[in-house]
Amino acid sequence: MKRNITQILFTYTIPIVCTALLLTGCEKEDTALPDQESHAEISDREKEDIFLAGFSPEGVVKTDGGYRIEGDIFMTASQIAYQKELMHKTITGGPVAEQYSSPFKVDVGNTARTLKIKVDAGSQQTYFYDSTADAIARFNELGLVLDFVLLDAGSTETPDILIKGRQFEDSRTLGQSYGFPDEDGNPAPQIDLSIDHYTAQADRDDFVTTIAHEIGHAIGFRHTDLHDRSLSCGQYISPWDALILRLRYGIDNPYDESELSPDEIPYHITGTPTGADPQTDPSWMLACSDGTNRPFTPNDLIAIKYLYPEQ
Repeated sequence: MKRNITQILFTYTIPIVCTALLLTGCEKEDTALPDQESHAEISDREKEDIFLAGFSPEGVVKTDGGYRIEGDIFMTASQIAYQKELMHKTITGGPVAEQYSSPFKVDVGNTARTLKIKVDAGSQQTYFYDSTADAIARFNELGLVLDFVLLDAGSTETPDILIKGRQFEDSRTLGQSYGFPDEDGNPAPQIDLSIDHYTAQADRDDFVTTIAHEIGHAIGFRHTDLHDRSLSCGQYISPWDALILRLRYGIDNPYDESELSPDEIPYHITGTPTGADPQTDPSWMLACSDGTNRPFTPNDLIAIKYLYPEQ
């Protein structure tokens, strides 16, 4: 998820992330900060592999032994290779539609499944915990076959999703999720969030939505405006980069991911409308945030209940 910010003399987009975990504030909080990230150059071949895996090759950051894609999705080279092969084999058709999912969702077994979430956010532990509790309540109150529970700070249980507070070298980066559910039906295992941006002192309106957004990625949801990210992110690709995309990849509109070949389009979720309008239908899975709170819309609820029905 990215945050679209217009301030002072210019407009720019900031990658954002959210979290889906917990940890109680009754334990002594560790004020030590996580290691900072480092960046490396990305080759044209790597960009092409990311494109063929069904993701935008623009704005990719090579870091932490993998790649940050579309602002808030972290994937390793092996995950990209697997996704590339999977897209080629299993995905057909390319509808321009509103809600999308990844090829796999969380396996709920014969009846239902509860995912355990835990937060490790250092000095912001209590704030992250309370905000995460609000975020998972949005899902739990729907009575789905998939729900969530927050683990205590002292819990010895292994979480299904770990949320880590960390510093990013690029201050515009607010977070990243570690992909989507795998073929075994397990959620993405980790989400990183900026403890510089999300603090109790700032108390940002979009934090709970950001957490719910990244939980969405972890359990199988792609960006709502997949077909036109400029709807929520604005015009963030330079004319030069747009020219390169058109010449190298045959993409006339770099904001329209439906221009990927039919073999690489993510799944459209049945029952959701075509087209996305952030003004009238501000989905929680829009690629960029405007800094406001965005509860589930009616179309979001259709998508959520399609993947994870009510009990």
